[in-house]
Amino acid sequence: MVAVALVRHGQTEWNAGGLIQGSSDIPLNAAGRAQAAAAAATLLAFGDGAPWRAVVTSPLRRAVQTGLVLADILGVPVWAPVPGLRERHYGLGEGRSDAWAEAHYPAWDFPEAESPLEVLTRARAAVLQLASWADAAVPAVTHIVAVTHGGVIQSLLRDVTGEPVPDIPNGGVRLIRVEEDRTTKLSGLVETKAVRPDTTRYGDLH
Repeated sequence: MVAVALVRHGQTEWNAGGLIQGSSDIPLNAAGRAQAAAAAATLLAFGDGAPWRAVVTSPLRRAVQTGLVLADILGVPVWAPVPGLRERHYGLGEGRSDAWAEAHYPAWDFPEAESPLEVLTRARAAVLQLASWADAAVPAVTHIVAVTHGGVIQSLLRDVTGEPVPDIPNGGVRLIRVEEDRTTKLSGLVETKAVRPDTTRYGDLH
């Protein structure tokens, strides 16, 4: 069994402004760096008898930057980015406001956008790839952190639970486990705790 902590990246200026990011490569802002540190505190406080051993991320900058903060605090390596963890490509919706989307494409079915099924297919394959990497590590890794995006996490949790999933906050943590038969099971839900981390150490990320 491999436990995977799915962490949504910290806030960006586009998040703060209510703009759709998707595959657009937007960096963290100061609030996002603080959220990344808070997520690390949540992971450190999560006690199930085994430590987190590695961090992987989506290739998008906001996820990579979040992952670097997490890895530094957790004291673990960052493995290679996993393309399947990137956010859904929203086509012509990217850079538009949520209000614009609701007015013009309330189903978020933007022209040239990636379909929800395509997102789920690659995200599920990415999680299984992580489990294979973890199994092959020496020594084997049983707990891994995956920094990804809200749409990806919602897609995976809907697949696991068969139920609607609320929006994932920036820096939010959700836990799943991959069983030996390579089925994914929901292990629990963990909200990022309200902490006041020292964010000055991460002010040089850009």
